[in-house]
Amino acid sequence: MNKLLVMIFLLNMVPVANGYGQREINVDFSNEIATIKDLLGVNRDPGGMNRDPGEKILGYQETGITTIRLHDDRFNDYQYYSEFWQLDTGSNSFSILNTDFDPTNSAHYHWDTFDLKLSTIIDHNFEVYFRLGISWPNSSLYPTPPLQPPLDPDGAHFTKFAELCKRTVMHCNDGWDDGFDYNFQYWEIWNEPGGIFWDGTPMQFYQMYEAVSRALKAYNPELKVGAPGAVPATIVIPQKAYFHNFLQYLSDNHAPLDFYSWHLYGAKNPYGIKYWADYVRDVLDSLGFVDAESHITEINCDLHETGVVMEDNALGAAYLLSNLITAQEAPVDKMFWYPGLQLVDSDSLNAPRLKWNAYGMKTFSLTFENTPVQIHATGSDVVEGHWQADTTNFMVLAAKSKDANKLYLAISNYKSNYQDYEIHFNHLPWDSDDKIKVTKNFVKEPLDKFSKHVSYMAGGSTLDITINDMPSPSITFIRLERQTSTGIRQGSTTPKFFHMDQNYPNPFNPSTTIRFYLPQDTHVALKVFDVTGREVATLVEGEMAAGNHEVTFEPQDVTNGLYFYQLTAG
Repeated sequence: MNKLLVMIFLLNMVPVANGYGQREINVDFSNEIATIKDLLGVNRDPGGMNRDPGEKILGYQETGITTIRLHDDRFNDYQYYSEFWQLDTGSNSFSILNTDFDPTNSAHYHWDTFDLKLSTIIDHNFEVYFRLGISWPNSSLYPTPPLQPPLDPDGAHFTKFAELCKRTVMHCNDGWDDGFDYNFQYWEIWNEPGGIFWDGTPMQFYQMYEAVSRALKAYNPELKVGAPGAVPATIVIPQKAYFHNFLQYLSDNHAPLDFYSWHLYGAKNPYGIKYWADYVRDVLDSLGFVDAESHITEINCDLHETGVVMEDNALGAAYLLSNLITAQEAPVDKMFWYPGLQLVDSDSLNAPRLKWNAYGMKTFSLTFENTPVQIHATGSDVVEGHWQADTTNFMVLAAKSKDANKLYLAISNYKSNYQDYEIHFNHLPWDSDDKIKVTKNFVKEPLDKFSKHVSYMAGGSTLDITINDMPSPSITFIRLERQTSTGIRQGSTTPKFFHMDQNYPNPFNPSTTIRFYLPQDTHVALKVFDVTGREVATLVEGEMAAGNHEVTFEPQDVTNGLYFYQLTAG
């Protein structure tokens, strides 16, 4: 019996355009890069000290957030849960040092709000990254924090404050004073709000950090302790000197540092993460901190310089996803978006729970959740321009599951010039008789907030998907899932039925590959025709064995246009 299959391809002999993006994405399933890093962190808990977390917790969970850095929530600010400072009711400020404070006396601590808030966070399965110190003032809601360093009454040492910090760790991790056994790992030594270090000097900050870090490490060497260079010198772009001086001080005094925390604001080009992370890593290594982790503890950008921190739109979502993708290729161990509340609607009972920006985080979360093995993707991850300037980049993150039955692709079209793409998945471990479920989610204005489209296609070692509506700015998320009753790939290399794949690439220049599958030995003819029916080329003519086959078509002296290829077997 003769079997005939006709498929269409577009031959494009025009050279690929040199622009800000390319019209192809090539994903190599067999080329593993690394395990995807968990960078799903945000600043601030879902509710804040005086707010009901309610729907915000559900929003955080839906977004996929795993870790919360305690930031500006006050309950973890030590002046609220300890009697280190006295409240001056006249000025509504903590401006008086309590000389009677005994950091070892449990009666000098008040844990009620502290315990309630921590329990809420833990009960909803978030990890805690503890910022140990004082937050920036918010005098409209809270008493003003002290504007001087937490020195001992002698004005020269930080022993009481170091003991207070140790007792905070003991309360959280080891049950001291009716506390918990949370086993929080990361402790960021922090103090705001003003000046270089309040009314003191950077040297006082360095000395304070040294006193606290030594106390914590002496108590439990397994704790991870770190800090920024000085406040407000946490933003590395304008404050290089404080970064260098802080690390130099620690190196000279052999003080412990398990991680360095830094902020990145104002970098419109998401590739700025790579530039600055490389810089931080180089300085850490040069001063002997080769094992210290690098944490971006706050990141954000006003993309339009309107005074609004991170607009709630598709551009913001694509920017956030591009940052997460870039950080995979940078020496960054943790990253925390600031603030997390920008991802969840403030009135989610009467509005969609997730803001636009949240879908950048959610797309990364889904890519990371069940497919932790990053694989190689090229073709359109092009970054143009200087790292400090605005950019027209297009970024891709591809991953697969450990069982090889799922493939996920996160695409951020931040500001490219194109919206039509051919996506080629190569070296897939799937058979032609497998059924592949294809789920596509889109984040693009005006209405698509993670809109979903599901289809099915035949399997094979190569699959091609065309997306003709991926404009800038937008996010596209593609999930390929092999559908079998057992979830285990069959080892047979002989196809069960006659089948031919779409050629790839398509359009192509200068060559394309055609794959076909024969269930038995047979005579085969593979020919190419133009739209008038004129034969252009004979690629195969003769007997062929059962199995999987591929042929490369590299035409000469053929004009641009639409062509057909025909396979006859039997």
